[in-house]
Amino acid sequence: MNSKVVIGDFNAKIGSGEENEKFIGKYGLGIRNKRGEILANFCSESELYVMNNRFKKRKSRKWTWISPNMQTKNAIDFVLSTDQSIFSDVDIMGRFKFVSDHRLVMAKIRIQSKHHRYPRAVRTTTNINESIFAAALERLVSDKVPESYEGLKNAMKVAAETATSEVPKRSHFSETTRKLFEKRHFLVQQCSTRSTVEFSVINKLLRLSLRSDLEQKHLLRLEEAVSKGSSLRQVLHEKKVCRTTLTRLKKIDGSIAETPTSVASLVQDYYRNLFSSTKATPTLPQMTDSEDVPQILPEEIKHAIKMMKLGKKPGPDRVTAEMLIAAYHILEKPLTKLFNDFLNDERLPTVCSFLLTYLPGASMSKAPASAASDAPPSSAAGGGGSPIEGLKKAHKLDASGVKREHIAYGVIAVMSLYLIGGEEAMFLSYVITFFYPASASVEAVRSKNSGEALNELQYWIPFGFFALIDSTAISSFPAWYFMKTVILVFLFLPQTRGSLLLFQKVIDPISRVIEGITKKK
Repeated sequence: MNSKVVIGDFNAKIGSGEENEKFIGKYGLGIRNKRGEILANFCSESELYVMNNRFKKRKSRKWTWISPNMQTKNAIDFVLSTDQSIFSDVDIMGRFKFVSDHRLVMAKIRIQSKHHRYPRAVRTTTNINESIFAAALERLVSDKVPESYEGLKNAMKVAAETATSEVPKRSHFSETTRKLFEKRHFLVQQCSTRSTVEFSVINKLLRLSLRSDLEQKHLLRLEEAVSKGSSLRQVLHEKKVCRTTLTRLKKIDGSIAETPTSVASLVQDYYRNLFSSTKATPTLPQMTDSEDVPQILPEEIKHAIKMMKLGKKPGPDRVTAEMLIAAYHILEKPLTKLFNDFLNDERLPTVCSFLLTYLPGASMSKAPASAASDAPPSSAAGGGGSPIEGLKKAHKLDASGVKREHIAYGVIAVMSLYLIGGEEAMFLSYVITFFYPASASVEAVRSKNSGEALNELQYWIPFGFFALIDSTAISSFPAWYFMKTVILVFLFLPQTRGSLLLFQKVIDPISRVIEGITKKK
């Protein structure tokens, strides 16, 4: 159907058409006003037929709007179309009561396509009883301990089906809101001046009650997220009523990207340059065949399961973090044996070959599933290798029993004490705050990354300022070099990007004020 149909409230009385007015029709209501004359000219120029005036009806079936005092009735809602042959009738739905001073205009159109209404599904939520799940899994594992990944996954699937129940989602409307809905529905059926005033009051109360119910709903979700340890950001994101979309962005050359494709490409390039690094990734030393790989301990499995984040979407095996945490005391030994078998056999199951392992020395190449699962660890060259090889190296380096974080904390503590009371505190402060930012600035200039180079340039402004006040500040603050080093480290670290924050919040506003004063003079 290529016909054009325009419907709506035109706020114009068009009346009946004359003999020379082809598109208006002779069965109108009332006398045409100035806005109706404009609408009639528009219909003639656009070749749009006023379908309300094509069918003969009683006057009571013509008016579409009534005044607040229930005295004035006009026809100001129209159905316009370029093809009048597709319409079989245009009428008013007079007995349909709803919240408006307009009446519904119903147009019957003959079309060939057929629409089927599907039954509305009942909204439910899935609830897993953790105690039932743990008991069912313990019974399955005690009968026969799974020796493979597939066996363990199937056991967890059967236990989850036993402990899962479908619970209908409860309504978030309070009893007060429900009563206000019923009261408004009753007033809609009435047609009097008193009911109109009362109807307005009920509408205001209903809006306030709905707003209160929505706030209570979001508070309950926040409480559930806090109690379960799930993501608060996701709950706050769901609270947003509307979201703004980027429609235009300015490119580096000054031109404007207006199409969705060009805007998406510009955003991708920005984040690619923002998170790209020109530094070489250090490779782990190659392992020899004579070295023994320490076995994975049950305590490591237990700690890893406890540290998993809740509320995350499960993978293809449909195993959630909540399921693992609920039954970690049962899965501790089977998982330990399973992972140690992976290490000893130097092979991952084919079903796990799609996983991209972010381990030092792990291969990032997109190899087929069979090749990824059967590739030997010795095929790694130049820092590459299979996921098993990367897991071995990472586990080998961490088997000393000393956490690297503790070593780093110790070095930081010693350097902090020396900066507070050491004789060469000034020299150590300049070593920390000069050499790394200088090398990073050189690399940023070589990489031709304007954003990174600008960030490094902003660091040298506060660096020069601190160098100017060194001799004065040390006499007033005994721990000056320690405080200065902490501030400058915060400014040049890429994780904090403090120099950019300082420039935006302090340096740039001050420079603009100074520029304004100098221009006035």
